[in-house]
Amino acid sequence: MVSKGLVLTVEGAENGTNDIPTFSLDELNRCRGQLLGGGAFGKVYAINGFPGLAVKEIWLNEQPDRLKEITKFELKTMSQFSHPGVLKYHQVLTKGEFFYVVMDRYDGDLQQFIADHRRTQKPIPRESMLSILKQLADALAYVHAPYKVNERGDVLPGIVHRDLKPANVLMSKNGERVAIADFGLCKDAQHDGNTFAGSPSYMAPEVFIHRKTSRASDVWALGVIIYELVTLELPRFSRKWEPEDAKEFFVPKWKPDLSAVKDEFTRTILEKIFVLDPEERPTAKELADRLRTLNTFAGEPGDQDPVPAEKHESQVTSDDSNSKVNSSWTPLMRAAAAGDIEMVRRHLSDKDKKNSDGDTALMIAARAGHEGIVELIDPTDKNEVTALMRAAGRGDVEAVRALIPLQKGQKTYNNDYKRGGRTALMMAAVCGRTEVVRLLVEHEGGLKDKDGWTALMYAAEYGHTECVQLLAEKEEGMQDKDSKTALMHAAENDHTEYVKLLLEKEAGIKDKDGRTALMLAAIYGNIECAKLLLEKEKGMKTTCEWNGCPLGSTALILAAQCRREEVVRLLMKHEDGVSSWTSLIYAAYLGDIDAVKNNLHEKGRKDISGMTALMWAAQKGHKGAVKVLLEHEKEITDKQGRASLYYALKRGYIDLAKTIMLHEDPTDENGVTALMRAAARGDAEMVKLLIPIQKEMRDNDGNTALVFAARAGHADIVELLDSTDEDGVTALMRAAEKGNVEAVRALIPLQKGKKMMGDTHINGLRISSGTALMMAATRGHAEVVKLLVEHEGGMKDSFGKTALMVTAQGGCAECIKLLLNKETGMQNIWGSTALMLAAHNMHPECVELLMESEGSISEWTELMYAAYRGDVDSVKNNLHMKGARDIGGWTALMRAAAQGHEQVVELLTEERGMTNNSHQTALMWAARNGHPGCVRLLLEKEGGMLDKYGGTALMFAVAQDHIECIKLLLEKEAGMRDKNGWTALMRAVLVGHTECVRLLAEEEKDMKTIRERFGYLPGTTALNIAKREGRTKIASVLSG
Repeated sequence: MVSKGLVLTVEGAENGTNDIPTFSLDELNRCRGQLLGGGAFGKVYAINGFPGLAVKEIWLNEQPDRLKEITKFELKTMSQFSHPGVLKYHQVLTKGEFFYVVMDRYDGDLQQFIADHRRTQKPIPRESMLSILKQLADALAYVHAPYKVNERGDVLPGIVHRDLKPANVLMSKNGERVAIADFGLCKDAQHDGNTFAGSPSYMAPEVFIHRKTSRASDVWALGVIIYELVTLELPRFSRKWEPEDAKEFFVPKWKPDLSAVKDEFTRTILEKIFVLDPEERPTAKELADRLRTLNTFAGEPGDQDPVPAEKHESQVTSDDSNSKVNSSWTPLMRAAAAGDIEMVRRHLSDKDKKNSDGDTALMIAARAGHEGIVELIDPTDKNEVTALMRAAGRGDVEAVRALIPLQKGQKTYNNDYKRGGRTALMMAAVCGRTEVVRLLVEHEGGLKDKDGWTALMYAAEYGHTECVQLLAEKEEGMQDKDSKTALMHAAENDHTEYVKLLLEKEAGIKDKDGRTALMLAAIYGNIECAKLLLEKEKGMKTTCEWNGCPLGSTALILAAQCRREEVVRLLMKHEDGVSSWTSLIYAAYLGDIDAVKNNLHEKGRKDISGMTALMWAAQKGHKGAVKVLLEHEKEITDKQGRASLYYALKRGYIDLAKTIMLHEDPTDENGVTALMRAAARGDAEMVKLLIPIQKEMRDNDGNTALVFAARAGHADIVELLDSTDEDGVTALMRAAEKGNVEAVRALIPLQKGKKMMGDTHINGLRISSGTALMMAATRGHAEVVKLLVEHEGGMKDSFGKTALMVTAQGGCAECIKLLLNKETGMQNIWGSTALMLAAHNMHPECVELLMESEGSISEWTELMYAAYRGDVDSVKNNLHMKGARDIGGWTALMRAAAQGHEQVVELLTEERGMTNNSHQTALMWAARNGHPGCVRLLLEKEGGMLDKYGGTALMFAVAQDHIECIKLLLEKEAGMRDKNGWTALMRAVLVGHTECVRLLAEEEKDMKTIRERFGYLPGTTALNIAKREGRTKIASVLSG
């Protein structure tokens, strides 16, 4: 479908890469999903198959040139920006006045988030508020910053957003991620704007008074958002001001009323933002730096300001003066030390070079505390993989040492790829970077990723001994979100060395399923780990059900369930008593027939999981042991009510299961099978297991398991046996189409009234979003219609068609009688009634049945009905009604011509030339239905007329391969085109009517299409169509 897959590997995640597919316009159109939203000149759609992406369709036709310029500027800017807090435009495609933008998809916006809290009167948690604020400040700092460089090395200007507000801040579903969007009003940040733009509630005073925007006015808007996050209300001074009113209100000594802001730290920030002089407001970068120092889990933040950039620069100048004169320093290193962004930008190509001390520009910038320079040289990517994390992963000890003060404690973005929320320490542990782990453990030891994993767990899983030793003291005993310890991960992955290291501190702990490290070693068959863990953990039991093993299972039971025979032999010596394993059960498990026979005195006993010897033999597929045990233990059930048949089926031993079934669950004298009984009692698991063996079997009354499940009201079992498909077609609909009366009767209570989501074609009739009743009516299953009419009568498909209409099209008189009371008089979206459809499809018996109830609503006159029947005398008696049309625009002449009543056509010549609502003539219907006599009578007056799609009578005749009619029409209509430039010959080629092609070739073979249709481009000839469709014989005719 697309040029590359959406798979982000672990390696890619650590390196900060992300594979986004490159779409063509055709691929985008095929993948286009549901409408997500829209505005004045654009709509946003989901992209099917890519839940993290959306496509924005922008139409600029007839828009002012200024708006076109603004939109193109936004598209250019946004497609170059690369920051986790700025909506990412991955691809921009154009077609004429349309732009198609592939971008990241979010679940909501900040405006709705605030509104939800306001509605429930629940304050936004401080931690969430600060997280949102940090992301917004950091993103705005990026947007404002001049000379930033994206991941492709493009140098990007700073811009002013000019319409920052909650509605333009997108949010992830869990609220943890925000991104600034809608830059349609943005300007270059190097030049102040002098146009009035944005949303009044979020505008700074200078915008109202001086019509002037700048980065400082964006910061004011950010302040209003902060106030709204804290109080769930707008500040009182946030409204639309006239310039004179604003001057009177915002006087020089004005101060904001922040009494509603109870949080001291937030109030301090707002006091600095809400000042009238734009120059006095903090920059977004200063706000981001201040917020980055916060620890929201350690109470209130301190009041200290971050160290000013000037101080860092002076320190570097003083401390590194000797280094600067060293000839090994590149211009990039000197710029990095001085904090000179522009110079750094110019020399970025030297970022991998080292001086005589082995230092890179990145390390020099980090030691100097220049975060902005660090980001420029090695930027944090959209997954929040930092320079420190990359250095840790590659084992660059000195770079890590330099970067720790700036980036320690940060985590990767908790997105959908594996192991979100990783730290630099975890990446070092994964890669076995011992010296880096030694540096980072004091700063990041004890932190967990989104799955609760620690660095110690990673080191244990990936097998890095020295890292495990370094991390054990700090992190031993910690558990991940599944309550697993590092010891458990080591046992699971057969790392015996780490089991030895961690055994004393972590033995005896259980995970969320109540399993120990010994149990995990048993499950995975890690015999050496099991030996080490036996002394500490033998005899322990699970505290909840796991994978079919009941609560209270031992490591022995779990090993047996997982078919780990070597571990079973080991554990049998230590846990047989606590597991209640008898000699008979052990013999059955091993399949030792002689031992089974020798221990039959223990028959009927169950182990602690409730399993008997027969069940274990069935689970292991030991046919001989099963045969010996069947007569002694058949029909005994475990704690879940399962007998040995279940265990044989579960393991896929079908032949063995059939043997057991004869003893435990045989088909009875009424033909009722094990599957039918399972379906009737609602046993979903047994139903799944028995479906491959017995699904198609029927009892003596012809009923399948589906009927048993439906009668018992088990909707879930019905879905297992005959699932609703992707188009919404239900078991009831399929039964109705097949005419299965008993199945329909049973399924009605569970599935009545449902509609399919797609289209289906039955007997050549199209039903879109139809019902079971419509499917039965189309097939003419009268008994099924009788059952369904009370439940689904009156429902319409997406074209407004009813069951009565589709049966009128199909011609089932018996079904029409059943449906008349419920659906008579209804019309489809084109205004047609069942009567009209019966007439169109030439079903006279149906017309007669419908005439009395629908004649008046269809506006049929006596003349029309007589003309349809071909009743010449009645036509003569009602000629005073000529010229009338029914609600579809049909005349009496059209009805007569469609039925081939030549005498009536001759009587109604005054109606020639009239057209119905689709601009179709009597001649067209005579040609369509193959009545050459009527064609002859109508040709002179109606030949050459076009329907609303540009179709001619000749084209109608070609579609149905009516040769005699074609011969009559050739002289008047050959060479004519429809609205897409298609000729009658092209239509004949497409449907493969060879004789029609022979008649038409001389007149039309050189003509070409003028528009794209059916996948054929403009300029296509009939010969081109023949070749593409594989019509060899027709191609030969056209080439002659």
